[in-house]
Amino acid sequence: MSRPRKKLRAAEEKLLWVSSAGMCNNPGCRQSLVFEDVGKPVCIGDNAHVIAHSTGGPRGQVHCNEGVRELDRDSWRNIILLCKNCHKQVDEHTEVYTEEVLFEWKAKHEKWIQTRLVDVENSIAVVHKTMGPSIDVVSLADTTGLKVLGLVSVQFQVDKVDGNGGIDWEDGKRQNVNGFEDVQRLMTQFDGVVLQLFPLSHIPLLIHFGSLVTNTVPVQVFQYDRSLGKWVLGSPSGEVSDELKLESSFTSTNSNVLAVILGISASVSLHDVNEILALDKIDLLQIDANSTRLDRVLYREDVQAVTQRFRTELNYRIGQQDYDEIHLFLAIPAGLALELGRTINPNMWPKVYTYHYSRRKRPRYQLALCV
Repeated sequence: MSRPRKKLRAAEEKLLWVSSAGMCNNPGCRQSLVFEDVGKPVCIGDNAHVIAHSTGGPRGQVHCNEGVRELDRDSWRNIILLCKNCHKQVDEHTEVYTEEVLFEWKAKHEKWIQTRLVDVENSIAVVHKTMGPSIDVVSLADTTGLKVLGLVSVQFQVDKVDGNGGIDWEDGKRQNVNGFEDVQRLMTQFDGVVLQLFPLSHIPLLIHFGSLVTNTVPVQVFQYDRSLGKWVLGSPSGEVSDELKLESSFTSTNSNVLAVILGISASVSLHDVNEILALDKIDLLQIDANSTRLDRVLYREDVQAVTQRFRTELNYRIGQQDYDEIHLFLAIPAGLALELGRTINPNMWPKVYTYHYSRRKRPRYQLALCV
């Protein structure tokens, strides 16, 4: 006779969610599990068993470890907070997501949350820019109020070309990797610091760099407000702009290739995309702001709202269809590109291809990097 399933006590439930900061414990996901949608709070989090309640469930046959006894399978120690997509993934592929892996996720995530509770004035700055004059520590400290302990500059030379006369994206990719290694070296020198990112570069390079910093220390992404001539972070109101509305549509051809259009700073032309990929032969996900302009998404709150929508839509589509490729056609600000790069999960997503837009060339979208 099977044992009845026990619910977590109220205090245990709160402990689980507080220690995880309401985020998915999968280090390749870490999305917020409660958010507002159409004026109502939505929860996409699951209290997932590491070792199943019953011996016939996922990982249910293993011997309990990490201090979890046989009778404690419903204890909070054996529960990991996951989004619904990650919960489904780990239970369907138990040969990959063993109990050791999930217990490690849980422990490392809770430790990672603790590292976020630090003084944000102690910072390492990363300036990612294309050409132009360099930005020094003093000017960043003066304009942001941060205590910058170290500076990494990743500067991409657009005049470097590949064998076909186009931008040498692979060289840019190498510079990203080298820059990230410099960041890691600095991180070993200082404890309790926040990584502050200042992007002024091409979208494909920022997507790639963002994918490198996904699982590092706490990160804040600034954006440059050209009208004010300074770097900005949070909205003066501390809230998502009332003007920001996102509209999405999906067209399916049951293809194993998915094209994703995200129009924020400008509209993305279907004709331009069709020059690269035949739209009648692929699946298409389109997300657009209700009105596009260069400063449409400037502050952190708006960036997070768009990132959340992008992640939710993509994870849902990936869960519905076994795609081999995802192709990104983006008209977005630099800071948003970094954040979208941080959402890419190489363990659960197929290959992601990024494109660079050039109005002077045909086709206007040129393949840049595979992330």
